[in-house]
Amino acid sequence: MKPTLFVVLVGVGIGLIGLASSLPIVAAGPAADRVTCAPSHYVPAKDLVGQLHVLVDHMHSDLATEDEYESGQQQRVARDANTVAVIALVLAKHDQSSQVKKGAKGVIDAALAVAENADQFATANKALASLDEALKSETSDDISWHSVGDIEQLMLQVPKLNSSLRRGVNGRRFAKSRDKAVGLAAALAAIAQVSAFDDTYCSDEADEAKWVKYCVEMRDAAGGVNMAIHRGDQEGAKSMLKTMTRACDDCHAHFRGDE
Repeated sequence: MKPTLFVVLVGVGIGLIGLASSLPIVAAGPAADRVTCAPSHYVPAKDLVGQLHVLVDHMHSDLATEDEYESGQQQRVARDANTVAVIALVLAKHDQSSQVKKGAKGVIDAALAVAENADQFATANKALASLDEALKSETSDDISWHSVGDIEQLMLQVPKLNSSLRRGVNGRRFAKSRDKAVGLAAALAAIAQVSAFDDTYCSDEADEAKWVKYCVEMRDAAGGVNMAIHRGDQEGAKSMLKTMTRACDDCHAHFRGDE
């Protein structure tokens, strides 16, 4: 017996739903609406939490020995701490629960203290200890979307994370690099999301509109990379990386005059 039209339409509908679920979903409407859409539309909370702990571990390693704490380590700590603050804000606003969501405000404050004192070993270590405690906190504070961290440090972090992500996506060990790569893509999405609220590089409303547009494009492309990696789709991840690079290049062309 031939399938009824209803069955056929249902089958097509299910197929379309499956396709849609594999792509970044961004709410339609003004930029203000798109930039405050539910974070699960572009990155899972668990990937953000995993990358946050990776960065905290890196800071502990860099701050382990005062005699070895030189300029390179100080700069890395500043970048990583600013990134932790950004990730914590996205987790605070995330529609998926996590331990970090519960104490996000304390995590943000402590991470920013580490960043601001990255050139002072003892003070940075004290702030890092506070960050460790904040990560265990059960306190819940209502936090609004806002600019967090030093935008210059965050922009310096982007190529660092992107280079590592590129190696994981383009290399032969794609499958084995999955856990690391999804975290890197999640961090890039978080940086783009929170950067949209920073108008440091904007001189007028037209600039602000372009800045938000580029940030949202980068966020969604990074989220697309994350989703493709989860699917095991290396070609899809490569394609979304190109989209993310294009958004970065367009942003640089406008705000830095790069050709």
